[in-house]
Order: sequence, then structure tokens, then C-alpha cells
Amino acid sequence: MNMRALVLELKYQDQIGNIRAVEGWSACRQDELIWLKGPLDNKHNQVLIDSLPILASYKLDGQNRLFPDGKLTPVALLEVMEWKTLTEFMPLEMPVSAIPAQQAPLMPVNLLRSQNPYPAYALQTNFMAWKKYVDGAPQIRLQKLKFVVSTAQEVLIIGDPLPPIPGKTFWLNGNLLVPAGYNFDPPFLGNLLNQKLKPIIPSYILFNESGRQNTIAIDLFKPADRAVVRQVSF
Repeated sequence: MNMRALVLELKYQDQIGNIRAVEGWSACRQDELIWLKGPLDNKHNQVLIDSLPILASYKLDGQNRLFPDGKLTPVALLEVMEWKTLTEFMPLEMPVSAIPAQQAPLMPVNLLRSQNPYPAYALQTNFMAWKKYVDGAPQIRLQKLKFVVSTAQEVLIIGDPLPPIPGKTFWLNGNLLVPAGYNFDPPFLGNLLNQKLKPIIPSYILFNESGRQNTIAIDLFKPADRAVVRQVSF
């Protein structure tokens, strides 16, 4: 037995997106349940499989008999179902134009160069550099990253560690993304902005050096999945 079958409630369907990049898995829906089928050994991706809200878990033999975990006696046969790869079962749409044009600040904002280094939280780069990195990077690095892209072929990446590609970095102050090497003038202005600029939808507010800003909804960021990146077109 080298295959595993998992059962999830339909309400947890979105969480399957967390394992889209794990090789060898397929899925199908049966009434209000989702069945997943894949290998027992998922190497470093096993932690992603184990993180799913699993209702039932079975080992699957060559005759499609279902063995509950830890049991030697099968309890049923796996029904004939229409299986799809995870990318077919849960296609992701990449929101091109998710990064809006820069807006005038809602209140006067000045930024000055700062001597205090802050850890980088986000990276802005061009799409081709990002795509080249994604094509060659180990999956374990990609699964820690999310990104959003604009029609100007700019990409904003968040995660830790950020990819080692050329671009402009930002540090995080509350929900404010501030250019690396800069801080608000005066510094306490960051706390005031976090109180005043509270979008209805949870968002990051991206500043440039002149104080202009973009508001980017957090749910627009997509996992750094190779299949998602390859879907992007301009």
C-alpha cells in the first residue's frame, strides 16, 4: 500500500489550495465531501498534507480497498469517481491589475532617510525576474511566498525569506509598507497613519519615497505556485 485517501468536508475546499503544488495528488467531490488521493510519502511536503482538516484518512491498496489508519482490515472499496488533478479541481485566477495606480495621500505624509535598519517584508520587482526565479526555485522556498501583479508587469512579493532577486524592498509598520532606508517624519506618524488609514477590506498601504500610496487588499495576494505564475498574461 503506497497510496493514501483523505476525506474533507466541503466547507474546507479552499484549504486544498495549500497543497496544489504537491505532486501526485488528485481530488473529486462526492455530495458534501471532498476526496483526495495521493502518495503516502510526500517528503518535505508532508507537513502541508497533515495540516489539512481531515475528516477521515485511509491507506489504499492495489484493489482500491480502504484501510483506516492503523487498521489491518479494510472497511470499504473506494468508489469509482471522476478524479481531477488539484490544478484542475481548484484552478486559480491571477488578478492582473490588482496593484492600483498610485494615489495622492489621504493626509500629508513625509518620508526621510533613516539610519535605523528594519527587516525587509516585501519586494517589488519586474514580472520576468520573478517568473525566472519561480521556475528554478525549490518548492520549499516558494510555499513561504505570496505575490500580486499589475498590468505594468510589476510584482509585489511578501514572505520570509524574500527571493534574492533585484528589486525594491519595503519594511512593515502595522499595515504600512515603507521603502527600505526610509521612515516617517516624524517617526510617530506611522502609528497615527495606522489609526487613521483603516481600509474596510484588510489591506496593505504601500508608500513610495514621496509619500504617495497604493492600497492593496491582502486577499489579492496569491501563493507563489508555478502553475499560478504561468497563468499570468499581459
